[in-house]
Amino acid sequence: MRQIIVFIVCILVLSSFSTLAKTNLDNIDLKEIKNLYMDDDVPTWSVGDYWSYEINTLAIDFYQPPQIISLNLTWDNLKFEVKSIASDTYFIEISGKIDGSFTFDNGAGLKLSGKLYYNRFSGKMEVSQSDLAFMSGELKLKSIALLKEHPISLPIPIPMPMTITFNLVNSIPRPFIDFPLFDGKTWFINETSISSDLKVESIVLKILNIFKPDIPPSLNFDYPIDLPQLFYNASIEDVTVKAGTFSAYNIVFVEGLIGSIYYAPVVGNMIKAQAEFSVEDMLSFRFNGELKDYHYT
Repeated sequence: MRQIIVFIVCILVLSSFSTLAKTNLDNIDLKEIKNLYMDDDVPTWSVGDYWSYEINTLAIDFYQPPQIISLNLTWDNLKFEVKSIASDTYFIEISGKIDGSFTFDNGAGLKLSGKLYYNRFSGKMEVSQSDLAFMSGELKLKSIALLKEHPISLPIPIPMPMTITFNLVNSIPRPFIDFPLFDGKTWFINETSISSDLKVESIVLKILNIFKPDIPPSLNFDYPIDLPQLFYNASIEDVTVKAGTFSAYNIVFVEGLIGSIYYAPVVGNMIKAQAEFSVEDMLSFRFNGELKDYHYT
């Protein structure tokens, strides 16, 4: 008899748990449960999705000893838009309003420096659909540089129409974010090598080269950039940018890259970045930017 009573009590207790669970589930959004308990995996982009950023600082030094060329750029509206998708690849179009300046030193006494005006900027990029790894990209800037420092014996700045073309190919595509993400994650991102080709062309350089052979007809930097293995940790925090306030992962890098990038799952992309990076005798850069507007389906 006692066993029967115990059995009935157990059934009643289990039934009450079931009823309570059902009542609670009725009041809980299942999507919230997914976001709370599931890892954030690779986002899926669609054609027409875009992200627009305000870039306050992009300072890049390219070294090819003894030569060095430096670019200091800002974008009021740097836009990345998904134009097409094919064979596990996103094809991204890049555009934006740019401002900035450049300097060049050949290491033998020749120096050029000037501010960029009437800029037309365009670009394209290929990104792996499976992990958002950068595969290749081409950036082109057409501008008129007002040379404030030059080897010509004139006391006034010289206007120089110029085209800057920058090509990048990642030999082993490597993402900046190792998905899936979760609060407190620590991980490594493998080393890789990127072949780079920076060229500055101008009819003015070609003309000057005729009269002054020490002035190159174009400025060329062509070499691989070896990126080291990176260690990072990710933690969730609320981040406010021009596009709004988002729950985002603060991904902090060490071992060569000092700074953070902030990734927001609801946006499907990075919303903020502050970083400094350098490879000895190859490349150094400083970067600071945040999301202004976006469309993510």
